[in-house]
Amino acid sequence: MKGSCIFMDTVRVEQTTNEGRPALLEAHKDRALLEAVRNHLMKDQRLSGQSINVTASGGFIQITGVVDTEEQKQLALDMARGFIGVRTVEDHIKVR
Repeated sequence: MKGSCIFMDTVRVEQTTNEGRPALLEAHKDRALLEAVRNHLMKDQRLSGQSINVTASGGFIQITGVVDTEEQKQLALDMARGFIGVRTVEDHIKVR
């Protein structure tokens, strides 16, 4: 689809408290980070029509998908790395 991006998102909550309940604060941080990265990628016209999946867990971002050019791949990775709270970005983007 020209002029649109396809984004999927996932937040994994693996950390638990001593009582065995999910660490909700970490989940909220991951969700906020995930949404910020995803929205930023989605708004950039240079990534229009690309299929990109973003996941976040504990400040670690994983980006998967397929893009048309190496420049688009690098752009998506650099944009994700630019957010406060991102510890590392794992690259699983393929170039067509």
